[in-house]
Amino acid sequence: MISSFDLSIYLFCGLFIKEMSCDLKLADLQELSKVYAPEYNMPELHDRVLVFDVMQDGWETDAILANTEHNDDSVNENGSVEDILAKTSNEPQQEAKNDGGESSVAVEANIETVKTSRQDSATSFNDEGSNLIVTDKNQLGEGSTISSQDLENSRKGILRQHKIFVHCSWLAVQSKYFRSLFYSGMKESSIKEVHVKVSECEEATHLMLLEAIYKADILNDAAVEELLAVLELADKYDVKFVFKKCKYVLQTRVKTLDICKQVMHVIKEKHSFEDVEDLTATMQVTMGQNFTPLENHWETEKFTSQSQPFVKYLLASSDLQTGSENTVFLALMHWMEVNNVDPVSLEKDSGLLKSVRFEEITIDYLYNVVRVHPTASKMPGFQDLMLQGMTYHALSPELKQRLGEEITPRQRQINIGIVQYTWTISKTQLFTYNNSICINSEKFWLWGYKAYMQLQFYSGSTSSPNYSVHVYLHLLELTNKSYVPLNWTVTSDNNCLRAYNTSHNFCTDSSSSSLSTTITKARVGESIAIRLTANPMSY
Repeated sequence: MISSFDLSIYLFCGLFIKEMSCDLKLADLQELSKVYAPEYNMPELHDRVLVFDVMQDGWETDAILANTEHNDDSVNENGSVEDILAKTSNEPQQEAKNDGGESSVAVEANIETVKTSRQDSATSFNDEGSNLIVTDKNQLGEGSTISSQDLENSRKGILRQHKIFVHCSWLAVQSKYFRSLFYSGMKESSIKEVHVKVSECEEATHLMLLEAIYKADILNDAAVEELLAVLELADKYDVKFVFKKCKYVLQTRVKTLDICKQVMHVIKEKHSFEDVEDLTATMQVTMGQNFTPLENHWETEKFTSQSQPFVKYLLASSDLQTGSENTVFLALMHWMEVNNVDPVSLEKDSGLLKSVRFEEITIDYLYNVVRVHPTASKMPGFQDLMLQGMTYHALSPELKQRLGEEITPRQRQINIGIVQYTWTISKTQLFTYNNSICINSEKFWLWGYKAYMQLQFYSGSTSSPNYSVHVYLHLLELTNKSYVPLNWTVTSDNNCLRAYNTSHNFCTDSSSSSLSTTITKARVGESIAIRLTANPMSY
């Protein structure tokens, strides 16, 4: 008879065996990925020589213009100058079909450049990663000679060449571009040396990209600028694993706002890379931290100077803390106004308005402000988002609970303790009081509404240790249908103002609320900072 202990051991072993996998382990896959690393630029096993012909920056434009000079007479016949430039820029490109029937471009094509950091001279490169051949006579040392072939290269505008021993099968499985290049059936499929023209400013990036195809770990210590340049080329040549490697290394670097801006510029402004959502998610943590709480930043140049993709991902970040989703909507509208963004010109898939969680906007603000907002109402997707928000508020708590994740809005770190406004009053202004005169604050935004505070003395004297005051909160520009229930509190530094809180339903007929408190004179320094915190009440 099997004991309970033996049975438990048997079941454990059975489960262990069942969960064992035939797949290679992670360590095995890592080892496999490095199989070709020792063979980089090694002549023993190579089957091709890839030659980078380094050209002076702007050579593509010069070639197009030179070609255009011979086509001046055909402008009227063939179309505009721009059309001819577009046509000649593709010459002498030839299209080929790879094994999958996809269109490709032969190596003789004028390769589109992606601007990276400029290399001032050939001395910036050593001969460790490639065989460097200088063809520009100006870069040769005194007493050096140059062959007839080098003279021919110099005549063609080639500054220098990098010859790298490569394995065409390894490059082909890494990239559709190289697959088409080496196996298209064109002349490059059979010749030993294959030439690729690159601009001087891209020279270092091409060398790094090619080496990374063999040894991806060289990117671990690369600078952010280098990683972004290689990322662009990896996308251009469809080298997916190098693209992913750059992305993963960048995820460890986006720790500052400046680096986030730098990366965002490349992946979402200069290009529209799709497979970068894990990178943007990492960036959103840093971006959210730098603009938390949003109430303190949305009116500053630090916020309004950001690009559209940056603002989109920032406001969509769950790590961005705010006291109210109303403020997120207000911040977006303010950014559009400052930057003169035409809502009609936005692309349908821009997703800019989706960064606001409409379900989290208070129902009064959603109906009385957002619904009739002149800018938001013209943005793509507005009607759907508006309906989504109104529907969510219309559901009963019981129905929301039953629907569960189907209707749950995206979560954001709502900090109900955020101080929405700090009002600083100087000691001179405070002590020169008059019962008939009120001290007014400047106007500010509270939960998406314009507001201001007011201080009025109602008792006290110069000999009294305390002032008795009324503190008023006014909401401005409420519509006839507005109804804004708020619970608000005032505190101060040094505890010189006794903390109180009150509740009020703000509307057009009752747009102000007040509370009574005292100010202790002895605790007032050169000024007093009155802090306002307000939170909505349930309807």
